[in-house]
Amino acid sequence: MKNKEESADKTKKQAEEVFKAWVEAHNNHTLSALDTLYADEVFYYSKNFKKRDLIEDKAKALKPGSDFRMEVVDPKWEFKDDEATVNYEKYAYWQGKEVHVVSELAMKKQGKLWKITREADLEVKKVGYEITKEEAWKKVEDFVASKGYEVVRELGERMTGPVEKNGVLCWKATGPYHAEYGYAGDYEIYVNVKDGDIVSYKFNPRKWPSPDE
Repeated sequence: MKNKEESADKTKKQAEEVFKAWVEAHNNHTLSALDTLYADEVFYYSKNFKKRDLIEDKAKALKPGSDFRMEVVDPKWEFKDDEATVNYEKYAYWQGKEVHVVSELAMKKQGKLWKITREADLEVKKVGYEITKEEAWKKVEDFVASKGYEVVRELGERMTGPVEKNGVLCWKATGPYHAEYGYAGDYEIYVNVKDGDIVSYKFNPRKWPSPDE
């Protein structure tokens, strides 16, 4: 019984060491270290990524000269068989701004090593940017209206981020857009967190023509 408990404690400590190494790799801007910590496929924020694509995305914030750094506090662990999940509060600093979010990493034991299989932000606590989420929603609603359509916010809309798009930090808005005759399709719109400009957008029509047609 004692040996089993010691083995479980050792396994938990190994997962905690991976988490610590993950934080250090971000703060040291060491992409090669991050590469050793992730599984070959990772659910990264909102979709599945191959590890090489995830590392390329990380490189945008961790490139030479970047001011990116983060602090994590209050990690809460859950272990079940060969899987582990840690929820924590993250303070990330990038391009002179601060974001405070509740985040999550999930890991799975692969052979003798823990590998990160999921990374996500669960809740935004504070964003040190000029444009709030609610202000960004107004920008999105006005933009979609300028195309002759409307956003119905209670029908599956999402505002995530900040994320990088075309070299700037943005709020990313997704959801359905409607015309007077009903559901028209889905949009993906990026709003600059600094000035509220629309950086990029895409309409995916379903039954009716796109606003750009």
